[in-house]
Amino acid sequence: METPTHLAKLQELNDFQQQISTAMQQGHVQGPSHLPHTWNTDPAEAFMEMNIHTGHQSPLSFDPGDMPTQVVDVDVNNSEGFGVGADPSKEFQENQEDMDDWISNALAGECLMNNSSWFPFRAKEELANPLVRKHMEFYPHDTKGKFIRSLCQSAKWREHLAREYRVQMVPHGMKHFYIFEPVTLYGHSNQLVVPIFFYKNEEGVFHAKCVYPKLVAPQNQMSTKFDVCIRSDIQYDSPDVVDFKVSDFDKIASEIRMNCGSMLLSLCDSQMKEYQGQGRWGTIQIPNPWRIRANGKVIRHVPITLYADDTSGNISKRWNKHVSFYFTLSGLPPEMTNMEYNCHFITTSNLASAVELVEPIVHELNELSTQGSIAYDCHLQQEVMFMCIPLAFLGDSPMAAEMTNTPNPGKANNPCRTCHLKAAKIEDRCSIEFVQAFFAHPDMPLAQDWQQTKTRSHELWEVSQKNKAEFKRKTFEYGLKDNVTHKLIELQSQNVHEVIRIDEIIRISSTRLTNPTLEMNAFDGCKDTPVEIFHVVLLGVVKYTFLDFMKRLDKKQLNLLEARLRSFNRDSLNIPNIQASYMMAHYKAFIGKDYRTILQLAPFVLFPFMTNEQKHIWFSMCYLSSLAFQTEIADMDSYISELEGVIRQFMYHISKMSGRWSNKPKFHMLLHLPQSIRRFGPASLFATEKFESYNSILRTLAIHSNRQAPSRDLANYFSDAANMRILQSGTYLKDHDKGHYFQASSEVRSMFDKNPMMQKCMGYNSEAIASRVQYPCLHNHKVHETDLEGTPEDLTNAFRNHDFREFRQVSAVKLNAKETIRKGTFIVDQDCQHPNQLQISCVQSIWELVPGQRFYVRRVGCVIETFDDATWMSKLRKQSTSTIIPAHRYCFLYVEATEIDMKERRFQADVMCSIEHRCRRHRFEITVYGKL
Repeated sequence: METPTHLAKLQELNDFQQQISTAMQQGHVQGPSHLPHTWNTDPAEAFMEMNIHTGHQSPLSFDPGDMPTQVVDVDVNNSEGFGVGADPSKEFQENQEDMDDWISNALAGECLMNNSSWFPFRAKEELANPLVRKHMEFYPHDTKGKFIRSLCQSAKWREHLAREYRVQMVPHGMKHFYIFEPVTLYGHSNQLVVPIFFYKNEEGVFHAKCVYPKLVAPQNQMSTKFDVCIRSDIQYDSPDVVDFKVSDFDKIASEIRMNCGSMLLSLCDSQMKEYQGQGRWGTIQIPNPWRIRANGKVIRHVPITLYADDTSGNISKRWNKHVSFYFTLSGLPPEMTNMEYNCHFITTSNLASAVELVEPIVHELNELSTQGSIAYDCHLQQEVMFMCIPLAFLGDSPMAAEMTNTPNPGKANNPCRTCHLKAAKIEDRCSIEFVQAFFAHPDMPLAQDWQQTKTRSHELWEVSQKNKAEFKRKTFEYGLKDNVTHKLIELQSQNVHEVIRIDEIIRISSTRLTNPTLEMNAFDGCKDTPVEIFHVVLLGVVKYTFLDFMKRLDKKQLNLLEARLRSFNRDSLNIPNIQASYMMAHYKAFIGKDYRTILQLAPFVLFPFMTNEQKHIWFSMCYLSSLAFQTEIADMDSYISELEGVIRQFMYHISKMSGRWSNKPKFHMLLHLPQSIRRFGPASLFATEKFESYNSILRTLAIHSNRQAPSRDLANYFSDAANMRILQSGTYLKDHDKGHYFQASSEVRSMFDKNPMMQKCMGYNSEAIASRVQYPCLHNHKVHETDLEGTPEDLTNAFRNHDFREFRQVSAVKLNAKETIRKGTFIVDQDCQHPNQLQISCVQSIWELVPGQRFYVRRVGCVIETFDDATWMSKLRKQSTSTIIPAHRYCFLYVEATEIDMKERRFQADVMCSIEHRCRRHRFEITVYGKL
């Protein structure tokens, strides 16, 4: 809310604008047509925004169309200077006088930028970048719900996009096949089919979901013409669709000649009819409008994943808040999107809100989703057209609420953006009806509808201009809060100039009076803001439950807990060192990785301090967490069924503990996690941790700004880094004079290709992409003296005839990139006596056959015995005999041993073990908790 000082400055600015306007009319100040800057009409040519903030005016004090924002044309296709383009800082220094004129004109509302473009999305450069292009996927995959690990397998991309935003074409041979254009099949020239969806199957073969059209001749007409009719709103899994390989397609619509000798398009007047129900018919033009736009070019479908967050501009992570937008390409595999190299900065501001910053983003995405743009595909070595859509919008709960016009869930009576969880007044949040709805007992509340949200948001603005009391009542009734609308209403009551400006906005475009995301194409705010496990699970459910557990411990128990933490053996876990003293002193300020550690050590360290009721809660919470953080889903249906069951079990136990947990909306959001996973895939694909780590880059850059225009400075920094990335990655650039594409010289590219340090600086990890390591492989050959033993007799006898080979004992072997076995590691393998059964074993020693790089493990089997009530674990007993088996037959298991060290008295405890195994190779799951 603006202060009187701000209002005074605003009045001074309005007077200044009038003076500038008068001066321009008298010819004393040059208009925008005299500016030396080149305004770009192609949205794919400019990608850097520079905000020029004046004073501390409210971001909504100006019409966004007249904001003092210049689009600097950093043309990456300019051959001079290897595509870096003009240096924005030199532009300011060399043309300071012209820039002052431009700023004055912009503030006076005289500088119109209708032919300018603000294009932050780097899809154009990524298609021309060989390091990225070879990993990009442009078509959704249908693996029948099996082994889901990437966003290209998401249901939204494959099934839930409207016809104008889904994949439009597939090239095959010398032809381009488009959706909603009739085609014929090889060997069936008289049979027409109409492709509705394109996708790739498990083997990567192009398929199409098609329907058989009906040819209907108009009544009472003596003519050979007819209508090609199909049903409207055909779903991906509709019983009407038929699956065909794209390779089975023969002729496109313009090539089809009917039996009468006439061309199909002339007989059907280049259109199809679709039946919409209740006697209503619609028209579909042939050819597909995208075929006309592409003009013979291949169309690349490039979805993106948007992210917004408010982060500090200080290293201390306190104060000086910046709202920032980033994105990644959804078509990249997770090992690529997890790299900072593939995380792209869009915009930031320490003054404007998220809904203000998102307006030009929405505008450009809408243009790209409906008109497309031209880029160079370095794989095809030709120009292509590409279209962008937002696949998902990620952010924490308050940011997601702001983007979807719902109140901040922490204090709202309508805390859910996905369903109609509602309390009439704050006192009703304690009612049994609200608590039952919160925990979804017996059923989930009615789902939110995005179209209804858009309609009601526009309705609320109309109501606000007539009756403020009615606006307040309906806002509460609908459970909506549009920050743009609320800010404009506030400004209307403060300044008459704002009333005039808002009236002008209404006359030009009424959609600018509400949240811009309401107008974003291919975006459903209720479904495309998935439940984010980093904030909801780790910083929500786990955090609240852990803090509640710690508050119940007395001083003696806290000391014993510290001893257990200090003696915890983490050898089998992929977690950092446990600093017991630090954890006990600062457990109220844990971050995400600390709660990951808590989840993994809870059964061994925390369970002895819990009641049976608490153990039920923690058991189900640890179970659902292990499911939620899976990076690959072997079978979607069974996974969702298991996850929903565990979440229900957790909700039952947590609500039984106390109904007050209904004050924490993140517990309710957990119920919507299965829905998000079914729509997008494993929850790790829409986790925000990679973006959260990217915030550190922004904070580091922010401290180098002089704070006069921090968003401009940050844009400059990220632009310089992007230009460096483009050049050194070998991105193809266009020489406009000669009309061909080229790369930077090999010497420039070698700075990146042959320099791991430079790759690391740019956040590129080549090892994560294509590992050349053959597993199993040696991890550590040096064996501790106390572990040395003679070569097992079984190995010596087995290789008695191979005199040129020998065995050496090694310390550790890597089974894969993440799992290492050593002495004391527990594994699962086939039982020697019963090959169809699996056996839990403990590694005693590891041997390498030299030469040959083959590894053998001596292990002893374990038998599951009785159940221990104190720890909820079974007891495992080691067998006395050992056997030898090749290392490649093993799968890693987690078994934990602990030792208690307290007040200089050392006690050897029983070995407490938890074994959990989910194996794609063996197609089985085993979960055991035990003590040795």
